[in-house]
Amino acid sequence: MQKIEQENQPAWLFRFLLSANLLIFQPLLITLKDLFLVAIKVIYYILELIYLTISPPKEKDLHGEVAVVTGGGQGIGLELVRQLTDLGVKIAVWDINKQAADEAVREIEAKKGLGIAVHVDVSDRLSIQKAVEVTRTELGEVTLLINNAGIMPCKLLLNHSATDVERLFNVNVMSHYWTIFEFLPRMLSLGRGHIVCMCSIAGITGTPNLVPYCSSKFALKGLMDGLFHELRLQYPDSRVKTTRNTPTYRRCWARCSRSIDSCPERRSWC
Repeated sequence: MQKIEQENQPAWLFRFLLSANLLIFQPLLITLKDLFLVAIKVIYYILELIYLTISPPKEKDLHGEVAVVTGGGQGIGLELVRQLTDLGVKIAVWDINKQAADEAVREIEAKKGLGIAVHVDVSDRLSIQKAVEVTRTELGEVTLLINNAGIMPCKLLLNHSATDVERLFNVNVMSHYWTIFEFLPRMLSLGRGHIVCMCSIAGITGTPNLVPYCSSKFALKGLMDGLFHELRLQYPDSRVKTTRNTPTYRRCWARCSRSIDSCPERRSWC
């Protein structure tokens, strides 16, 4: 019996030493495995990019769609109006500056497009409800909502009044809720639609002298990310889409609301 145990001892000892060596090399094996998986993913995405470059997917046809562009009389909103007009979209230009909205509509009509100018204060829910009624009466059901309107007072946090902060969040954040409440139910019943949020790089990283503005853009990121997942979960067969756009800094004319006396109309980064 003792002789049998002595004969089996070298085999047992060999297995022990082998397992110990494998444990030593385990981190290296894990690293090699991870590198292999990363290499496979890189190759896959390179091939996918080449394929999409050679055979790009068909772009969505927007001809005949009805769009609302808030803040569509100037800046990014006006440029969106111009491009949507070229795509054959019927556009409701919502803006607190009626003159700017009228000028945008004249550009639409000059291109043989269809558009209406709607004077609206997006911080006021009743004003939005009236604008929705006018838009539906004149153009029909809205299938493309672009929430673009926003204000950006540039100053230290402690130089903001409570009214400044409330006004900023009403314009930059709450207006998105009020428009979504108005248009999303109809989009779901129609089985199609698209909600676009013009967010900002300030919704990803904080910036001095723009603390309330950054806070409002972080709020929009949460709104759109949450809405995206909620729609996919609760309405898996719905064709209602969401997009959150994150522009960086650009030079433009910043036209702030006259209710914020400390933020005069001036040239700034926005």
